Amino acid sequence: MAGTRKRKMMTSRELADFLGHDPATLTQWRKKGCPARKSGNTFVFDREAVAAWLRERGYDGLPGRKSRKPREVQLGPDGEPLDPDVRFRIRRCEKLEMEIGKLRGELVDRVEIDEQNVRKARVFRTGLLGLAARLAPVVAGMDSVAKIERRLRSEFEGLLREFARDSA
Repeated sequence: MAGTRKRKMMTSRELADFLGHDPATLTQWRKKGCPARKSGNTFVFDREAVAAWLRERGYDGLPGRKSRKPREVQLGPDGEPLDPDVRFRIRRCEKLEMEIGKLRGELVDRVEIDEQNVRKARVFRTGLLGLAARLAPVVAGMDSVAKIERRLRSEFEGLLREFARDSA
C-alpha cells in the first residue's frame, strides 16, 4: 500500500522507558482502557493511540502527575510523543521568550497590572468618599435642584476623567 505509514508498536517496557514511567503504570493504564493488544505473552502499544488516549484524559505522560491536571502530551512533527528532555527545552525556550518580551516592554506581569488596578480603585474610592464633604458646603447655598445636579454631574465627570487618565 503506497502512502500508508506503518505504525510503530512498542512493548510495555519500551513505552515505559520512552515515557519515563514504570511498566506497572502502563499496566494500570491498560486496565483503565489504554489501547493495547496482546502479542504472544506480552502487550504491545501504538504510540499515537496511547498519546491520543492520554490527551483525552488530560495526562501529559510525565511521571508523578497523577492528581494534578497535567499538560497534554506534546507531539513532534512526525506525530510521535516528544521525550521529556525535548519538552523541557521547549518550555525553557518559551519562558526565555517571555522574559525577553518583558525586557523589550512588550509584556507586562499580571501582578503589576493587578497592583496598578488596585491602586486606581483606591484613588477612585477615596475621591467618591470625599465628595460628600467637599460638596456639602457648596450645594447647601444653592437654591435650585438643577444647579445642584449640574454641580454633582461635574464632580462625577471629573472623577471619571481622572480615573480614565490614570488607566491610560
